[in-house]
Amino acid sequence: ILSGAGVSGSTAGMPENFLLRSIDRFGNVQDTYSANVVVQMLEHTFYNGTFTNVSQHVDIIPLTDGFYNMTYFVTFSGRYHLAVTINAVHLAGSPFAADILPTDFSLVDSRAPGISPTTTDKTNGIAIAFFVVANDEFGNQQTQGGDLFGAVSVHIRGEQVDSPANIVDKADGTYAIFYSATQQGVYTISIKFGLEHMGAS
Repeated sequence: ILSGAGVSGSTAGMPENFLLRSIDRFGNVQDTYSANVVVQMLEHTFYNGTFTNVSQHVDIIPLTDGFYNMTYFVTFSGRYHLAVTINAVHLAGSPFAADILPTDFSLVDSRAPGISPTTTDKTNGIAIAFFVVANDEFGNQQTQGGDLFGAVSVHIRGEQVDSPANIVDKADGTYAIFYSATQQGVYTISIKFGLEHMGAS
């Protein structure tokens, strides 16, 4: 029998635990040290028709009265599965789906792939696009948009004229930025979440 919040998932970078109680098919409690309990974190991808092992360590601490305390620590978000076996037999329902969610939004670790704070533009009047990706401190992409992390603002300043930016919230932690440069030259791109500058911006 499994119990505890950690069975269904956790937040990246936070240790999570759950309890296992070992009983036989007649409901009798098994001696804690007589059972061979193995717990693995499995990635939610298939290779040759089977789950692929993930190198995530799960601590198993035997308690009393058939109980075991399980603790895991995962820094990468995504869908995982907890495979629990007792004496080489899977627990009913094993492997169990466990969702690891991104931790708090991090300005330092968010990014805008494909651009630098200053860029030279030679395409007069042609629409240009890039993306802003909101990450947590472990590089996990956030799964929501909106004002959850503070409104995104982009300021594109040219040598002679500024270029207005159109921001499209993709509602998945990414933002599409569109602008059209009307003059050739060097442009400085400033990206903010709320009042704070993002990364090297």
